[in-house]
Amino acid sequence: AAIRLPMALRELYWWNGHCAEPPVQPSAYLPDGGVARLSAMTPSGAPLVLIVKAGHNAENHNHNDVGSFILHAAGETLLCDPGPPDYTREYFGSARYDNVYANSRGHSVPVIGGRLQSPGPEYRGEFVETDLEASRLVIEFARAYDAPELKSLRRSWELRQSGQRVNALTITDLFDLAEPAHIEEPLVSRLPMHCQGNELIIEGERTRVVATCGSSPDAVWEIEPLEESPLRTGQERMLHRARLAFSPPAGRTVVEILLQLSPA
Repeated sequence: AAIRLPMALRELYWWNGHCAEPPVQPSAYLPDGGVARLSAMTPSGAPLVLIVKAGHNAENHNHNDVGSFILHAAGETLLCDPGPPDYTREYFGSARYDNVYANSRGHSVPVIGGRLQSPGPEYRGEFVETDLEASRLVIEFARAYDAPELKSLRRSWELRQSGQRVNALTITDLFDLAEPAHIEEPLVSRLPMHCQGNELIIEGERTRVVATCGSSPDAVWEIEPLEESPLRTGQERMLHRARLAFSPPAGRTVVEILLQLSPA
């Protein structure tokens, strides 16, 4: 250790005080894990990452979260996965999926006819398109729900670029219903959020998100807390859920949500 000390001090004295920018991780698709990542840059030049999950609802430490996603930009998570709560006996028992961290209500995935996703290996989703060059991902995940009226549910994510930087994310859900159904489309975050007209505004410290429904411009967001106090020790910000509600007829219905990104 004493031999290394002079070299360590030399490196410290020679340092110019500037930290190198972390490298941007490339986009990637992991078929065995049912996970894909799109990487880009924000309008301000900061790293942006979108993580999308397919897979099934019987994984180790499972959450019912097929079709969910995480949007992270400039060092903060704008749309989140709740992560694990504090572990309790109940969480590892029959009441596990009463916990909003484990059930699909705590994730940015649709609710179909009042039904959340179901646990089990048969409840699953699959990637049907992974175009990393075009920054576009598509999954089919009707089988994640025990909902006989849901014939198909196909969700796509597409990063919209201006030059080399991303200024928006489009999420498009295509529902094929055998009969009319009530549908909720939620977005989940720990950041402050509020509504302004038909816009949902998520206020990060470095990035601001404005969400609108392109397929139904008059649709209005509703915001609700998902916990009265954080269910995980050390977590200061509480989980909130903003949702749009629709009651489409039988047949095909498209719901498009546009998330516009700008520096805070």
